Amino acid sequence: MFDRVFEQLDEDIIQELDTIVEKQRTCLEAKDISGFYKNDEAFHLLFFSIFNKPRFTELIKSVREQYLVCTVKTIYQMQALGTSDAIQEHTEILNKIKNGDKQSAEEAFTSHIRNAKLRALELRY
Repeated sequence: MFDRVFEQLDEDIIQELDTIVEKQRTCLEAKDISGFYKNDEAFHLLFFSIFNKPRFTELIKSVREQYLVCTVKTIYQMQALGTSDAIQEHTEILNKIKNGDKQSAEEAFTSHIRNAKLRALELRY
């Protein structure tokens, strides 16, 4: 999967990913968790959009929306449970992509997804 995505990442997409991560940082500093998650979704969906599979992308969006409805408690809990970690992981993925290190980028992406699942489990009621 990542091979196909990696081959299609051009400078415009990489710049867009950089912009999204910067917006996430700004939202986190402003304690705008809604904005943070909007940009988090944009980061992930940009990768999915490369496949140009609208049904798959819509499915992912739906699952993410349900996850947020079921798990978001308060802004303070969300800050404590990994929003800055997610930004760090996004930055790490981007740096590996920029360096052309496909294998490390894929490993960082896989690790990020695993960590996100663990963070979601921590948010359960």
